[in-house]
Amino acid sequence: MQFLQASSIEGDSNKRWSSKFVFPYGPNSLYEDLRVAKTEVSNDRRFFARTGELLYLMICRSGKTQEVWSLLSKMGLIDGAMGSPSTRKWNHLVGLLQPGMEQLGKAGSSPYLPYASLVDFEKLAQDWVNLADCNMPSYDAVPHLVTITGLHMLLYFLRRSCDVLDCSQPTFVLEIVSPKKTSVRELATDSYIENDGLSEKAIRHHINQITHSPEWLSCAQDGDPVGTAKVILEKQFGWGGDESSTPEDLLESLTSKTLGRHRQHIRKFHNTWSREIGLASSRASRRTRYAPTDALLKTLVFSSVQTRMEFQEFLQVLYEKYGFIIGDRQAASLIAGGAADQEAFGQNAVRLEERLARLGLLKRLSDACAYVQNPYALEQNRASN
Repeated sequence: MQFLQASSIEGDSNKRWSSKFVFPYGPNSLYEDLRVAKTEVSNDRRFFARTGELLYLMICRSGKTQEVWSLLSKMGLIDGAMGSPSTRKWNHLVGLLQPGMEQLGKAGSSPYLPYASLVDFEKLAQDWVNLADCNMPSYDAVPHLVTITGLHMLLYFLRRSCDVLDCSQPTFVLEIVSPKKTSVRELATDSYIENDGLSEKAIRHHINQITHSPEWLSCAQDGDPVGTAKVILEKQFGWGGDESSTPEDLLESLTSKTLGRHRQHIRKFHNTWSREIGLASSRASRRTRYAPTDALLKTLVFSSVQTRMEFQEFLQVLYEKYGFIIGDRQAASLIAGGAADQEAFGQNAVRLEERLARLGLLKRLSDACAYVQNPYALEQNRASN
């Protein structure tokens, strides 16, 4: 028991015990967040994607379920090949310490994902497949699966906001941290602030769209405009209104209450998750900006590079897959608009090249040729040869 308690994820946090998770030794270690009351236990919906159900639905709708299932079975995370005898032992022990499904109490509400398919789902599953294909120990791959999943959840969240706003897909100016402040740092900060406010803009836009509907435009002519407006808002948003004196006040009250609730919960998602996965940081600055950690860089290499890839091509792949702007080629529109300096982004790319080389993930063959390499894939190729 002490061993399992010590191996809990976020074990040193002050979260309730039912919100802490055991390291995934196998299927018996995969369970959801719970609300524990005196008389019953039920799943908790207060944490966005915390139960993993949203991820499960995304994978199911990715078109790559068989590939993901096969690879996770090989890793011992689901029923199938359960790894070495030692890992089966710990999975079996976790199962013995847990009650049967019939004792878990109420199941709670079902998860909901409004899209039958999205390219985002396919890209998420493909990154899982790429990581699982690396020739690394199964449990060493788990942190990378967590990080890449967090990144795709973040992208899903921001891209849905852009869909509502009918604007271009989000991009991320990444500063590869330098000793001195550069123009890239300012742009990375601006990029972070812009993305952080996307969800709130989307909510305002979604609510205000009703003002263009024929029903709303005609309610001012009714004998009871406030009553009619309440009916419209109840039908559209499930909100019955308050004591506002005009339809405009009603709409403003709805917006205020919605944004107030949003700021307490989903509004925090971008800030919290971007920090947790190592995408955002306040290091060497008073403001938060996009500045990737070494751990995130490793995950990006393992999920995007099959064996080796030319460095500039790697930068372009990161831009096309995730919207990451690092080098001067990816920042072309910013440079053309006068918002960025080409030399600053060129030096930003050089700093990334140097960091990858220190991590053993890049090899320079000549002054004009550098390759990003996935050491696990290279080892696998050598073993097969």
